Amino acid sequence: MKKIGLFITILALVLGNFSAMAQEGLVAVDTLSLPIDYDQNADSLFINGIDTEAVKGKGTTLYINGFSCGSQDVVKRDGKFYITEKVLAEKLGVMLSEDGTLKKVEKEIEKVQISPDKTYAIINCQSGKALTNDENKLFTSDYTNAENQRFKILDSGTEGFYHIRTAKTNRNLDVYNHWTDPGVQIIVWDVGNGDNQKFSFEFTEGGCYITARGRKLPIDKYGEGIVQNAIHGGDSQKWKLVEIN
Repeated sequence: MKKIGLFITILALVLGNFSAMAQEGLVAVDTLSLPIDYDQNADSLFINGIDTEAVKGKGTTLYINGFSCGSQDVVKRDGKFYITEKVLAEKLGVMLSEDGTLKKVEKEIEKVQISPDKTYAIINCQSGKALTNDENKLFTSDYTNAENQRFKILDSGTEGFYHIRTAKTNRNLDVYNHWTDPGVQIIVWDVGNGDNQKFSFEFTEGGCYITARGRKLPIDKYGEGIVQNAIHGGDSQKWKLVEIN
């Protein structure tokens, strides 16, 4: 009888735990239909090509599909990681269906018709300040319609990717030294045809992500500089294209 009572107690605890997770809207990370790769050289786990050290217990940040999810987004229980349904919807753009599958969240996305004949200001959605260049440096400052705040968006020769060229110096935005790591500076450099000078524009609610080819690291206003960074959903890495002429 004692064994039966113990079994019932354990079962109640387990069912209670499942019920609590359901109420919190938690989804097990390893049940998400996302490609997972393991890099033995880096000794890190990757999901969709993004470093996922937290899954191996090395850190507190989980990167899923290019989005960084902090400890407030990811819950660890019994050695497994769970993500909230809210984060799934807001950061990954997917929602969990009743049958347990993931489906895309349909949103009305603002779009801008990019034209090579136009000149644009690129405005940071967090600060409202304009992308500005001084020689090979990039930063943001109050918009004054100065020449060093004007940019051309030109076909790079690769479908879906563009050169972002300064009107003042006729040079391109460039990921420093072709590096693919988060935190690397975006600079202005002589015109080339490398992937580090080819950028896509992914329009989302309230702005767009501007990302160099081969990376999931959009341009981010970080501190005093402009860098490529893991997607975190903040307005510092969302930009508006404002047509000047």
